[in-house]
Amino acid sequence: MTYVRKSLLTFTILCLLATGCVIREMFIRSDPPGARVFIDAEEKKDVTPCAVRFTFYGKREVVIRKKGYLSAKKIVSVPTPWYEYFPLDFVCEILLPFTIRDTHTVDFKLEKIPAEGDTEEILKRARETSGERAGEKKQ
Repeated sequence: MTYVRKSLLTFTILCLLATGCVIREMFIRSDPPGARVFIDAEEKKDVTPCAVRFTFYGKREVVIRKKGYLSAKKIVSVPTPWYEYFPLDFVCEILLPFTIRDTHTVDFKLEKIPAEGDTEEILKRARETSGERAGEKKQ
């Protein structure tokens, strides 16, 4: 091979090895930490705080659960960034020699499940209210 061909081959190999990519992540945090994470009804292995990678943009249903706390749910809209539209997506994901990070943060504040005494009080008031309504209907 000639010097020019060897140089071109070396340059091509280096370009292929130096290709970039796009890393898409959702950072999910909760207060208190340690909640299980479900995205689109699929349980993830991690607990909050955690980073969950995704492939496609759009709406996601994020649910977190922790023992002793009420479950929390959010519908998260993950918009497609400008560099993910054709033909820029090819350039950004294949040709650029660096990595692009696309991150979205979702925060949750969990509420404790009411204590037993509180639950009894709520049930008592519910019975009283339903009894009053039943009495009103009879008249």
